[in-house]
Amino acid sequence: MNRWLSTGSFAWLVAAGCLLALAGSARAQVASPATEPTASATQAAQPAGEQLKLAGDAAWAVFQTLRDYVHAAQMTDDPQQRAKALADAQKRLGEEVSLRPGGDPESLSTYVSLWPAVVARYVDGFQRDRMKVIQAGQQVMVIIVAANPDDQKVHDQLLQELTKSLQDQGHTGEDLTTLRDVRLRRELAQQGIGYPVAATIVLNMRNVNGQWKATELDLRPPHGPTSQPGRRPSIRVRPGVGPANNPATQPAQ
Repeated sequence: MNRWLSTGSFAWLVAAGCLLALAGSARAQVASPATEPTASATQAAQPAGEQLKLAGDAAWAVFQTLRDYVHAAQMTDDPQQRAKALADAQKRLGEEVSLRPGGDPESLSTYVSLWPAVVARYVDGFQRDRMKVIQAGQQVMVIIVAANPDDQKVHDQLLQELTKSLQDQGHTGEDLTTLRDVRLRRELAQQGIGYPVAATIVLNMRNVNGQWKATELDLRPPHGPTSQPGRRPSIRVRPGVGPANNPATQPAQ
């Protein structure tokens, strides 16, 4: 099994601080994927409610394809089924992602192949009801916060045990919180789990000939896309910034 699919792989945290943070701290309008249409669906540059819903539907399809891709890559008992499932997921991903104008069409396959590696740890934590569609200026971003379920379970148990232990030792308030945070991070690291256990995955969406497609993927710790992005590491995968040459976004061999 490729190391990039292992639940202990956190190479992206090592080099992510060098990468570009998600651009734009513009005032954002948050809309549910179920927002009712309020304007013509032809206004792709300034999407109305129905267009935000369509962008959200398209992004959720990408998230589902990424999950299927990772699950297919984890198949070990049936090589033929694995190859078939991988080919299907790769084909769908290629149809759901678009290069920006001027991009080299031949680079699309290589570009898209990086995405499952970046989000592999979190795909089993994708939930539609935790997805937000945001309009900021002329771009549409779809944001989902996800945690590996096993990581979250370990985190919650450690948090409870450490809290009780420190309370039994007489620690309270800020003193308890500070000590607990240090020990929590250390014990999670000893189990191969990064902190925080959740991540925010951001898809930038673009209307291409009437269909919404993803053009960029950004992985970052769980905070909003407009909240001081320079203070936290992130991985942004898009054409033109050299992801193919960046070790932080490369599947381990």
